[in-house]
Amino acid sequence: GRPSVDALALLRMRDKHASIPLLLLWKKCTKMQEFLSQWLAMSERDSKLHATVNQARTRTHRFSYQHPNLQQVKLDWRDLFTAEEGTTLVAGDYNQIEVRIGAYVSQDPLLQQVMQRDPNTAEGDVHAQNVLKLFNIPYEDQGLPQNKPFRTKAKNFFFGAMFWSKGEEV
Repeated sequence: GRPSVDALALLRMRDKHASIPLLLLWKKCTKMQEFLSQWLAMSERDSKLHATVNQARTRTHRFSYQHPNLQQVKLDWRDLFTAEEGTTLVAGDYNQIEVRIGAYVSQDPLLQQVMQRDPNTAEGDVHAQNVLKLFNIPYEDQGLPQNKPFRTKAKNFFFGAMFWSKGEEV
């Protein structure tokens, strides 16, 4: 009900006036400039980005990055990164990367089978499978508000088990 120029408000009105798509493009470029200038300031030493990879900073022990946060790199920005001559730069989608690595390293046939299926289905969603096995909540009921905390618990269990090493206390 109030005037706004945030991206969502502009997207809703983009067909109303010819200048709105230009405003959206300007906002996108401004955001990109902010990220890049922040990252370039961090790389003045040797023109390289040196991200810190963390595992212990999240409740689920998933990887996170800081200085800069490489998880904020949009897919269409990845071509801005190049490798030094004689080296190779590998970029991958972060989606379930730890689970995929775990499936490969463990050679667990069930986990590998889940990873080869569509992640947008019950058969390809390892966390949905764990919610079913741990809490007996069918896939079609897992989206209900009262069942959402069980997905978080199943993720915590899964990643805790995956990253726990023998001999350490849990």
